[in-house]
Amino acid sequence: MTQDEDDTTPTPKPRSFWRNFWQLDVPAIVVLVGCAVATSVEFARAGDGVWRAWVYTFEWPLIGLFAIWVWYRYRIRDGIRRTPKPRTRDAQTGNDPVDPALSRWQEYQRKIRENATPDDKPAGE
Repeated sequence: MTQDEDDTTPTPKPRSFWRNFWQLDVPAIVVLVGCAVATSVEFARAGDGVWRAWVYTFEWPLIGLFAIWVWYRYRIRDGIRRTPKPRTRDAQTGNDPVDPALSRWQEYQRKIRENATPDDKPAGE
């Protein structure tokens, strides 16, 4: 077998230009324009003496920067592609060796079952 025949993992299909444009670029442009308009409105209100408007004058550009960061993550870096670490299980017990709390819980349950008598009823009965 060649390496191409042995590789069974599918390659991700690249997103089309128009799909990216309508789903990522247009919303980003709308949000950025909205943030720019809101910033200028709040700056005018702050100039008129509304002190609370100064906070919004600096808040709207931060929201715009966040929108740029989100756009960058999805457009330039093609989304967040973090693959989880594969979990290894113990062949004998089936327990996850990296989760000690689960092992303690299962040990606790085993002790309860060992000490139970046939007349014991589950809680609530």
